[in-house]
Amino acid sequence: MRGTLMARIISVAAAMSLLSAGAATAQVREPVPTPPPRQFRGVTTAVIRNALTDSNINAVIEETAKFAHREIGGRVGGKKDGFLSVTLPDPASVSIAAGDLAQEDFNVAVVSGGDSLSTVGIASANPTTVFLDIDQALPCVTKDGIPDPSGTCAGGRFAIPQNYTAVDFAVDQPAYLAGVIAAAASRDDMIGIISGMAGCEECNRYIEGFLLGARSVKPEIGVELAYLADDGAEAAFGDPAAAKTFAKAFIDVYEPDVLLPVTGGSSRGVIEAACDAGIFAVGTELDMSAVYPDLEECLLASITKDIGYAVRESVFGFANEDLGPLWELGLDDGHVAVTDEWTRLPGLPVDLTERYENAEQAILTGQVDTCPTACGLASGPGPSDGPADAGDDAGDDAGGDAGDDAEDDGSP
Repeated sequence: MRGTLMARIISVAAAMSLLSAGAATAQVREPVPTPPPRQFRGVTTAVIRNALTDSNINAVIEETAKFAHREIGGRVGGKKDGFLSVTLPDPASVSIAAGDLAQEDFNVAVVSGGDSLSTVGIASANPTTVFLDIDQALPCVTKDGIPDPSGTCAGGRFAIPQNYTAVDFAVDQPAYLAGVIAAAASRDDMIGIISGMAGCEECNRYIEGFLLGARSVKPEIGVELAYLADDGAEAAFGDPAAAKTFAKAFIDVYEPDVLLPVTGGSSRGVIEAACDAGIFAVGTELDMSAVYPDLEECLLASITKDIGYAVRESVFGFANEDLGPLWELGLDDGHVAVTDEWTRLPGLPVDLTERYENAEQAILTGQVDTCPTACGLASGPGPSDGPADAGDDAGDDAGGDAGDDAEDDGSP
């Protein structure tokens, strides 16, 4: 069965690689293991990724997982190759592959871009495979550890299967700091946010943190929020050309002078539109200036997640039998951050560095909550009393229906 299933999955991965040919590839720094992991001779590792994620992130995930696999005693290449990496089209395909590969008795599966409810259910059904769910919040389960789509979550973290770990990033924390920068840099007191879809929980965490940070500087700052697609339309995250067209129309209608894209693999297109319009953009997920140096001049900053660290250390944690249900990474451990392009730009307020440092300390000391209430779980920040038809204009100009969701935003 192993040969048949693996051949089927590899054939899908090969097709996806043809679709992504020519995409930029990040240079991956080879991580140094500290402390050295326990050796797990003969370990088999599967890496399952989502093509809607930026190709640079996927490159980091694969290369770091391969490195960690070797460090814990695994082999790469040859007849005893114990490493498999596949890239699949969407979250549903990622989940199916995770289930298939668990049936093949892989020791560990590194899952990125899937659905945590599906993955925790697969983990429960396949106790001999450890699932490392990268960039996912703790999934909602019943007292029996069964996925709970109702949101009741009666089981909490203690009911999560022992072979499942969610690695979560507190993206709302650096997003708050990026909001402080954006509001200070905005001369017209108008910022824009383009998200992939309203139902994206992590997107909403970025958005809420960013809005709270911006309003800590300018409480009355104008904010316009639009979505590339309706709930469930994950493909919007993987089409930078369409996102660029949408963003151009959005900018024409609302005239923001700072734009935040929370659109996964489509973010480059949104930032390109901002550059073309001569306005600032804030990157998300990775250091956009580093992987796309042609966009550096219009980037205020990027909100980054240390994906490589998360993958490496979670694989080492598997080898050392030192995993729990949830591993959270935030500002306090340095694995989410804001890049410093803004410090080199002319014309920003002279006290911005002080404001930024004060805001950072307020987060670290618990004086500021960057993710209050059920941050990320709602459909996104709600509308205020702004013009109701402005979003329709943006959507019509972009040639699609995504702009129907654009809003003049109020408090989250």
